[in-house]
Amino acid sequence: MRIVEPAAGRLLLATPLLREAVFDRAVILLLDHGSEGSAGVVLNRPLEIQATEIGLESLGEVASPAVLFEGGPVETMGLVGVTTDEDGRVVPRDLDSTESRSPVRVYLGYSGWSAGQLAEELEEGAWWVVDCGPDDAFTAEPLDLWFEVVGRFEDRRSWLKLMPSDPADN
Repeated sequence: MRIVEPAAGRLLLATPLLREAVFDRAVILLLDHGSEGSAGVVLNRPLEIQATEIGLESLGEVASPAVLFEGGPVETMGLVGVTTDEDGRVVPRDLDSTESRSPVRVYLGYSGWSAGQLAEELEEGAWWVVDCGPDDAFTAEPLDLWFEVVGRFEDRRSWLKLMPSDPADN
């Protein structure tokens, strides 16, 4: 797996140095990245709230598992949708629109960085930037996503996929 620069559509993979509870082993899909800052959603934090419980039936097909996801610590009462476009790219979805025919995944809140903040965190070693795989954003097994993505590295970092969530379990 090659290392790439941050851009919309790429993933941020939390490194073992980042032990904040909200971002521990997080896999974040960047939805926006530019000179004014960055924003994305955490792909591997499913909640126990069914999408139908909050009236999302009008969106069409909700990607399995059909639950809401914790998108991040910013605007935690707001909803963010993600779908694929006609070219298969993962893109934000306007949740007021019923035009999309692709499955949608819905997040409560998002993760955000001010101008230069993500660059600083990358320099500190908090994140690895990787290309998003074709099934990453809509995996049916979101809790395994960090381990799956880290296992794609072609260097010693791939061994991290064997590290238990709680080192006391080792």
